[in-house]
Amino acid sequence: MNRTAPAAIGVALLVSTGSVRGAESFADTQYLSGRAGFTRKIEGILVIDDKEIRFTEKKGRLVFRVPMQDVIRAGQNTTWREYPMTPGTREYLEVEATFGETTETILFRTRRHQSAAMAAKIEFLREKAHPASPRG
Repeated sequence: MNRTAPAAIGVALLVSTGSVRGAESFADTQYLSGRAGFTRKIEGILVIDDKEIRFTEKKGRLVFRVPMQDVIRAGQNTTWREYPMTPGTREYLEVEATFGETTETILFRTRRHQSAAMAAKIEFLREKAHPASPRG
């Protein structure tokens, strides 16, 4: 018997039951503002999965996390800079979430061409975390 067959069957079962979480990492993301208690800009990695959004330092230390069920919305913004010597665009990701009694809008600067995909992924996973209530 082929030794890889049981492993392949196990992976197929995990995938079919949804036990494997499809986390996506976005390197070179910079936290700018919005989260209470975090006043300085931090370079790091934003990890998005079906349970939460995690922001870690480049070396992997967790900075903060936002449970997906607490996310209200995610959006992206692109600005054009026309300063001498630094023309180009900058992209931003905004995540609005509730934390206890407060609502915060967390702002990240992203790599070019990533903010729209990040916002779309968060919106998709947010909708999965907030299933529509049955109509009666």
